[in-house]
Amino acid sequence: MYSTEARKTLVQCDFDGTITEEDVSFLLLDAFTDGSWWQLLTKYREKKVSVNYFNTKAFGMIKADRQTLVEFAKSGVRIRPGFQQLVAYCRKRGFRFVIVSNGLEFYIDAILRDIDYHDGECPYSTHALRGDFRDIIDNLEYAHPGTRHSILNSYNSIKDMLFEKYPPVKLNKCSICGEPTSQEICKACSFKRQFNC
Repeated sequence: MYSTEARKTLVQCDFDGTITEEDVSFLLLDAFTDGSWWQLLTKYREKKVSVNYFNTKAFGMIKADRQTLVEFAKSGVRIRPGFQQLVAYCRKRGFRFVIVSNGLEFYIDAILRDIDYHDGECPYSTHALRGDFRDIIDNLEYAHPGTRHSILNSYNSIKDMLFEKYPPVKLNKCSICGEPTSQEICKACSFKRQFNC
């Protein structure tokens, strides 16, 4: 949990039909299934099945490889006007902007890369071990839709116990750049000082 002044406000935004003008997952399901996924959607909207069940069954009907799906999604998507201005506004105000979605991350990431969206991750994060774990989870999600939700549900069931056993570190605001840190100065600014950058 962040307890720093720099990240007081969190803005959560859906992807399909919010950032994009159309629901990309529905476009993919229409194009690459026999259409019977609509029956599942009706059950989901009537609260007869969970979102995890819907995603697992509906996306399991798709018979196309990931690259084909990405190319199709990127060819027909329109980003809603004002999205990049919203992100810029949030950054200017110090708000943390987070995309939350029940869609599949692989097409969301591909579309966002094409519009030069940057979510503020460290440029060296591609070398971090978490990138390998993200790839493993993405591959599992593609092969078995709903895996990500199952993992999150498992985490949510033990979260309180984990926070009790391992309380969150109190974060400060870096006195130079304002980013969260457990010290007075974050490691990035410390390295800059050390190497006169």
